[in-house]
Amino acid sequence: MASESDLFHAYNPLFKNDPVFLRRYESTKQYSLSIRPVWIIGDLELLHDWIYSNWELDQNRYSLFQHYKNLLLSDRAQSFMVDQNGKPLIQFDVLSMQKSYLPSSSEPSGNDCYLYYLYKENFRDPEIFKKGLQCMIPFLFSFTEIHSVNLQLHRPDLAMSKLLTETGFEPSHRERSFGESLLVYRKEGDP
Repeated sequence: MASESDLFHAYNPLFKNDPVFLRRYESTKQYSLSIRPVWIIGDLELLHDWIYSNWELDQNRYSLFQHYKNLLLSDRAQSFMVDQNGKPLIQFDVLSMQKSYLPSSSEPSGNDCYLYYLYKENFRDPEIFKKGLQCMIPFLFSFTEIHSVNLQLHRPDLAMSKLLTETGFEPSHRERSFGESLLVYRKEGDP
């Protein structure tokens, strides 16, 4: 088991680090999933493609380079890429409860973290999110201090909601300050 401080270990954003977690799977084909810190130089073009396929952003006001640099150097947040057989599959930002921008239904705890995700859907591999999440969750709970993981869906999605509940997540009722409900799901670690 690792410690929480290892989860939020700072990484050089310009250096490609070795994987910090690896899982091998067998289905119709063998494949491996690995988790590594985001490598800005190698991943930035792909991340731009993924983010602009999901949201319309003002490119003059939003710097992905700065976003990932800040996360990789932070002591309370981190950004990881899940690779399948060495190729990027899905990216996750992990923030401690204090660093997140979502309202909390309870007092913030350093033992809770938020998980944000980014990927591009692919009809050839419709289970990208499921594979990435099933790799990321055991990695996060391998850190002894992580009590729960919270995840917000980008938009209402019945299939994603079902997948999250099948994976052990439960809806967590949170609202923005103006009363709009957020699609946040919570998974508790084993006691």
